[in-house]
Amino acid sequence: MKNAKRLLRNARNSQFIRYIFVGGTSYILEIGLLAYLEYGLYIPTVVSVSISFWFGFLVAFVLQKIVTFEDRQRSVKKIAWQSISYALLVAFNFIFTLVFVQLCSPVAGVLIARTIALVITTIWNYVVYSKVIFK
Repeated sequence: MKNAKRLLRNARNSQFIRYIFVGGTSYILEIGLLAYLEYGLYIPTVVSVSISFWFGFLVAFVLQKIVTFEDRQRSVKKIAWQSISYALLVAFNFIFTLVFVQLCSPVAGVLIARTIALVITTIWNYVVYSKVIFK
């Protein structure tokens, strides 16, 4: 029991574990929305991926800022800088995601293709978040 408590405490104190947990939560919300739009409402794939992408990325950014990186900075200058940096990252991730899913979904299916794209962007986002945006 003590080992389990220690493991949980260490996980809570680990920035990378929090990053993965928040990312997993964001993933579940995004993929759930994507599945609903794609298979429930029959919205075209590019539109479904676009909507779910923006939703998932917004949720992930807010949770990563507050939960993972414990960034509570409120200065206008800092928030403006983070917003601009984030917007550039979002634009890059968005274009990458659309191209990747469009190329891979005929072979792997839209959910698998989006998941692979998400893993790729998750890795480089952690580096950019920790070294640049929330430094």
